[in-house]
Amino acid sequence: MLIAWSQAATATEPPKVTLRASIGSDLQTVEGELQLEKGSPLSLVDVQALLPIPQQDADLRRTFPGKPEQGWMHIERQTPEQFLFHSLMPRRFGAVGRAPRRGLYANGFWFPQPVIDDRLVAIDWDVEIDVPEGYTVILNGLIGESTLSWQGRASTLSLAVLPDAHIESITSGGRAAFWVRTSPPGDRRREKLQACLSQLSSAPPMSPIAIVETPLRRRLYRSGEHQLFLSDRALRVTGRLWTHHGPVVARGVLESGLPLYDPWERSLAATAIADSIDTAMSVEERLAVVSWIPEVEALLHDGRLPFYSDIFDETWSGDRVEDSMPQVLSAEITGRAMARRLQAVYGADRVEQLAWDLVRGQTLEDSSVRAGIPPAELARSEKILRFG
Repeated sequence: MLIAWSQAATATEPPKVTLRASIGSDLQTVEGELQLEKGSPLSLVDVQALLPIPQQDADLRRTFPGKPEQGWMHIERQTPEQFLFHSLMPRRFGAVGRAPRRGLYANGFWFPQPVIDDRLVAIDWDVEIDVPEGYTVILNGLIGESTLSWQGRASTLSLAVLPDAHIESITSGGRAAFWVRTSPPGDRRREKLQACLSQLSSAPPMSPIAIVETPLRRRLYRSGEHQLFLSDRALRVTGRLWTHHGPVVARGVLESGLPLYDPWERSLAATAIADSIDTAMSVEERLAVVSWIPEVEALLHDGRLPFYSDIFDETWSGDRVEDSMPQVLSAEITGRAMARRLQAVYGADRVEQLAWDLVRGQTLEDSSVRAGIPPAELARSEKILRFG
């Protein structure tokens, strides 16, 4: 549902938004105020109304801790630029709701999302958020308690509110992150996370991100703004199975940490750079050696397993529930799919060059020209044809 309260003016600088909000003691209600600039080109979207409810039993079990639940959002216009909002977050696994006894995990979705032409855009934010006493709040990678203020540029606001949180600084290979979780610390999981960071030693410079352990059941991770929502099952694998999870976690860290404000461009760049770093034998190739074992043969061909498309590094996600912010707002081909399409047509080296130029601050058009790729090839057409 698009709330078409927009202004006609355009600006060369990103629009500014001021947001003040408080989280209820139930970690399910959010009340706040959102202030736009005079003449802002932004429109507000009730993104809770766009969240899909799965239809298949397996997806329902991996999405809801109990009965299916739809959240809601009420938006009240006070002046042409000022809006009050009241959100009720659904009880839901993933990064779009509250998980009982775990916390609130919301990669956006907890406030009216400002957009231009139904797309996420860079916004200069001034945010202050209050949470109940004794809870830890993580907002776009910044960690605090009680009241947290954040100013910066981003397309949306990634939020987590956790009780009894453990926070640990993780460093390896010149990379750093803050590991935030409600479970007790574990040496093996810490070592695995350090190994993931070390895989990114040759990646572009990134500021430390917050890695929030999240009850994800359909995806191994959801990338946010300097904040990675990482499945609480991603690091809980033993033996050789970790060799299949590790590159996925490293890719998630890269996608969350690249200094790009457009999540579509960030996904494209992260895919191209991660592909250049992870040149090892694919999962299919490693498992094919022992595919004569019935269980391994089933793994290679059974797409019903959780995290299947993440582990097998598939271009198109096998997750039938499209509940990330870019997915609910538009039907564009994903940045990841675009990167793989361009690799097939122009070669991986050119797409990697495009990605590095994007990270260095070049526009998408200039980056594509410098890489020898016609800018028209990067048109964000709808997902009619699936490349990859």
